[in-house]
Formats: sequence, C-alpha cells, structure tokens
Amino acid sequence: MSDIMNLDKEEATKVMAEYEALRRLGQYSMTDFLSVQRSACENDFYCLVNFTQNSAEAYSTILKNYAELILNVKAKDIPKAKMLKTTYSV
Repeated sequence: MSDIMNLDKEEATKVMAEYEALRRLGQYSMTDFLSVQRSACENDFYCLVNFTQNSAEAYSTILKNYAELILNVKAKDIPKAKMLKTTYSV
C-alpha cells in the first residue's frame, strides 16, 4: 500500500496541492474516491492520479493526514481546477 507519509516532501506537496484544488471546487464529497479520481484525471492532475491509481487505501492516507499535510502547501502552488459537467443518459 502506498502511504503519502512515505513520499518525499516535494512529491507529497504536489499530490496535496492537486487534492486541495479539487477540494476547493466543492463538487464532490472528498470521501467519494472514484469521483475525485475521475476529476483529477480530467484536470490532468497526474501526481494525484498516479498516487491513488492502484489503491483506495492510498487515497485514505490523504484523508487521515490532511491537517498535517496541507501545512506544506502554499496557496500559489495550488493549481486551477475545472468543474466537470455530469451528464446522464438512459
């Protein structure tokens, strides 16, 4: 299992900056792993996608350690994210 706490500081900060960009959109519950991962992919947030691609448990390490990890992220390093349009068809 991947653990964000074991990544080097620069890589962990990049993952958290991408996570924070999606969180600030408010489009999804951040506990909705699949929606967050889809949004990360659509926004080209590949550090976050690569970190979480093999395991929802890896993603849970972000949720568990958010308060500690976000302290390393500067506002200027948080990328812009775009809201996704959800379409339904029957």
